Amino acid sequence: MALTADIPKVSRKAGPGIVKLAQLSGRPIIPVAVATSRRIEANNWDRAVANLPFSRGAMVFGDPIRVPTGADDATLEAARRQVETALTAATLRAYEIVDRRSPNRA
Repeated sequence: MALTADIPKVSRKAGPGIVKLAQLSGRPIIPVAVATSRRIEANNWDRAVANLPFSRGAMVFGDPIRVPTGADDATLEAARRQVETALTAATLRAYEIVDRRSPNRA
């Protein structure tokens, strides 16, 4: 199953739904971000992006996040925060790749 996180780029807050699904299903959450070098960035509240064809693209995968089936509320909240952090890191890395910005490049 794949889900798209509806996380506004401004607030970058993940909801608890994906974490609860991972808990109930026993399946890991795999953070994934996609970016392209040619894109239209909306100047609105969530800064939505429309990726354009004929671009350089990058897809970045984060480490699997596992949620124990017997997780309590504190563990679920920790997993939710971990999802947020992992998605933000994957997104930043994807844009570094397509925009060719990297700390290792001159």
